[in-house]
Amino acid sequence: MGKTNKIKKRRLEKLACSLIDIYSPSGKEEEVLSFLYRYFCSLKIPVKKQKVDESRYNLVIGDENNRTIPVLCGHLDTAPAFNLDRYESVKKRYVIEGLGAADMKGGCAAIAEAFVCWYENYRKNPPLNLIFVVGEEDTEDGIEEFLKEYRPTWAIVAEPTNLAVCAGHYGYLEVEIATFGYRRHASLANTEHNAIYTMFRAIKKITDFLDKDKKSISYNIRDVHSSDAGFAVPDRCSAWIDVHVPPFEPLEEVAANLRNILEKVFTNPRDSVKFPSFYPGYQISAGFSILGSLKNIYIQKGLKWSVEDFRSHSDANIMKVSGVKPLILGPGQLAKAHSENESISISQLKTASQLYFELLQSISLS
Repeated sequence: MGKTNKIKKRRLEKLACSLIDIYSPSGKEEEVLSFLYRYFCSLKIPVKKQKVDESRYNLVIGDENNRTIPVLCGHLDTAPAFNLDRYESVKKRYVIEGLGAADMKGGCAAIAEAFVCWYENYRKNPPLNLIFVVGEEDTEDGIEEFLKEYRPTWAIVAEPTNLAVCAGHYGYLEVEIATFGYRRHASLANTEHNAIYTMFRAIKKITDFLDKDKKSISYNIRDVHSSDAGFAVPDRCSAWIDVHVPPFEPLEEVAANLRNILEKVFTNPRDSVKFPSFYPGYQISAGFSILGSLKNIYIQKGLKWSVEDFRSHSDANIMKVSGVKPLILGPGQLAKAHSENESISISQLKTASQLYFELLQSISLS
């Protein structure tokens, strides 16, 4: 077979649709893993299963014995479906719709096609490995298991960035608040005994602080639950808040401020605040050589070059804590992710895959 140096658009679209059609929320990725493992085996591309738990594993494609080789990374899990009758792919003229199209089965298809194109052209391992991990949307056990065995020097994570290169990454703070009261008959309720009232005050104080003093920080009140008290005063209430902090904001300072605010609101000795997830933001230096390689490719292809910050949490946060230099670059828009009408541009999907392939070529020549 002669060298084409071009990814195959129809094969890419078919793979993206096939991945979307397999329902794979976090913790239930077995079917999509099996499909992708068989896909690479059928093309005689070396692929390794790296065990994560009894039924789930990561996939490592390329030189499995090289523990420090850079990687292209995708996660195969998605958020839960809004409607189990309407999560599958729908291909239209310009877009592919479906659960995970943007986050990030489109990105997974793009990096997979880039590797397939490399093997078709060069018949040898590329200068990067390709990894597909599980659990990114929930426990992050996939990337954590990968980093126990491998420590790549740098990585590109194919999260949806609308093809902007993200060298900066917001930090992520998960806030878990628990408030307690005293169960008693509803007709005898007062604010002192009501766990929900204390929680309302706690959330109001936090949001006032973030809205007025920390406008660069974004947050989401993800869940609020109380004990099922019936016709009685609830004695427990829990809340979880996601806080996304720009790279220049010290995450330790933000956490300390939130703790101080909450401790002034708490009325019960059992009231508490925890930070189960704590991942500082980061900024990769503008002098990083891979940024230069990517910029050259963008200029050659007539694409807009911009370096931005990724606003969400991702496996890149965990990589950075482990000493890896992660960039984020992928097709799709973050605003489309986790939405009921999730979709990805077919044109952007193709462009992303070609970018990844040309980056492999550029690195192999350097």
